[in-house]
Parts: sequence; structure tokens; C-alpha cells
Amino acid sequence: MHQGFDDTEIDGRLELSYSARGTFAALAILHQCLDFSKEFHEDHIWPKSLFTRRRLEEAGVPPEAVDGYLARVNSLPNLQLLEGRQNQEKLAKLPADWIETLPEARREPYLRENDLDGVNLRLASFVESFTTRRERIRPRLARALGTDKDG
Repeated sequence: MHQGFDDTEIDGRLELSYSARGTFAALAILHQCLDFSKEFHEDHIWPKSLFTRRRLEEAGVPPEAVDGYLARVNSLPNLQLLEGRQNQEKLAKLPADWIETLPEARREPYLRENDLDGVNLRLASFVESFTTRRERIRPRLARALGTDKDG
């Protein structure tokens, strides 16, 4: 009988990609407080449409760092669940710009619930912010999947 997940399995969940089998479930586990009677979409926190070599370099990403950005854009730490209507409103906005469109009372809870509080939300800081978010969600995912190791 399987007793929870081991470190390798937890890390595997963190490497899930956009629209892959299991990605929505992993995000739902991280956000169990969402009202799943509503329709939710997998959404890129930092929009995938901005992850082209040209756009990244124009945003100040050094050419030698671009491959690292492209390798991470579709991974779980850059994904969230957004209600369908909100996802349509967000479109290709950077997280810092989109958050400014939220009512002020929703901004801090959104950042906290999505492990983004205190994270630099600009495109040029994506890899650092991705790593921070991955480190924050790993122990929560491990606990939810039956282990309290944070590896």
C-alpha cells in the first residue's frame, strides 16, 4: 500500500507542464479553498505570449539567460488557476500590471494565496521569482500529498 508521495514524486509534480495530465489536479490541491462549482482555467502567471527571444531581450533579459526563461514558462510554478472570466480579463498582462486592475481589497489576498507576496513580478526577474514560488509551493504540495518532508 502506497503511503503518500516521496521526494521524487513531489518534484515530478512541480515539473508538470501547462495542460499536461495532472497539472490541473496539482493546482487544485494547492488551492483547495477555491469554489470549484465555477469554471477555472490553467493560467500562466507570467504570460507565455511574452516568452519569445525578442520580447525577453527587449524586456532586459540577457541573451544568455533567455533559454532558462523559455525552459520554465510552462512549468507548474508559473501556473495558477483563475476563474474563466478573470482569465479572459487578464489575457497577456504581466502579473504586476494585472494585479493593479484588481480591487485593492483583493490584491494582498491574491498575492498571498498564490505564493506571490514579496515576489518581483516583472518579466526580467522571472527566473528568480519562479524559483521562489517553487520553493514556497513545494512544502504545501508535499503536505497535501501525504508527506511533510520539504526535501
